[in-house]
Amino acid sequence: AVEMNVASADSIRQAAEAIHAQFGPVDILYNNAGILDDFKPVLDMSEEEWDRVMDIDLKGVFLCTKAFLPDM
Repeated sequence: AVEMNVASADSIRQAAEAIHAQFGPVDILYNNAGILDDFKPVLDMSEEEWDRVMDIDLKGVFLCTKAFLPDM
């Protein structure tokens, strides 16, 4: 296992490099990081809470795919 912050392109890049160095090319990418801290209606969510969920649940998939796809 390699720890990374999926909301950070730098963290993902470092993890991708470490994984490639240890195991070689990546064959499969399984984007499975996600959060739902405190389920509440949209009307009760702050913009900061929304941004955090989107950074991890959506942007994280984009960043991980972008980082690992060239190695596949």
